[in-house]
Amino acid sequence: MKSTSGARVSGVASLFFVCSLVAAAAPVDLDELRAFERAQQQQTQEALQDRAKDQFAGKGQALVEAFLYHTDHAPSNSTYFFLFSVLGESEIAMRLTRAVLEPPPQPLTGRWPRDVTEVRVALEESLAHAPANEDPRVVSAIEAAIQRALGQPESRGVWLAEALVECLGRCHHPDAQTALLRYAQDSDA
Repeated sequence: MKSTSGARVSGVASLFFVCSLVAAAAPVDLDELRAFERAQQQQTQEALQDRAKDQFAGKGQALVEAFLYHTDHAPSNSTYFFLFSVLGESEIAMRLTRAVLEPPPQPLTGRWPRDVTEVRVALEESLAHAPANEDPRVVSAIEAAIQRALGQPESRGVWLAEALVECLGRCHHPDAQTALLRYAQDSDA
C-alpha cells in the first residue's frame, strides 16, 4: 500500500508557503477597503476615482491578494472591480491573469474560494485603463495563459482560452491586435 503521508506533508508545506507569500505582500487593510466601499455610496464617480488613486495607488498586488484570499462579503466584488479598473496597474492584470488559470484553492477568510468567473471579471476590469491595457508584458502574460489553457482538459481549457482571448481584446497594444488576428485566422492557435 502506497503511503500518502509524504504527499500530505508536501501539501501542508505548500499551503504554508503560499500563506507566507500572501502575508509578506504588504497586505492591504481590509477595514480601509470596507471604508472605501461605504464611501462609494456617498461620493461622485470623479471624487471616488481620485480617492481610489490617492489611497490605493501602488497597492495593486496587495489588493489582488486581498481579493483572491479574503472572499467574505465585505468588501464586495464591485469595490474590488472598481479599484482594479481605476488603478489600471499592469501588476494587477498580470497577477489576475495567473489566477484565472490557478485560483487559490482556499481563502484565508470566507467560506468559499474565488470562482474563476469572478477572477476573469476582475481581470477584464483591470484592463479598462492604461497602463495595464497598453503594456506589452500584460499582452505576453495573457498570450502565455491562453497557451496554457489550451493545454488543459478540453472543455475547461477551451472555455478559459476563449475568456482570455476576450481579455486580450481589451488590450490596446499592437501586439494584442496581432495576436487577435492570428487567433482569428488560425482556429488551432
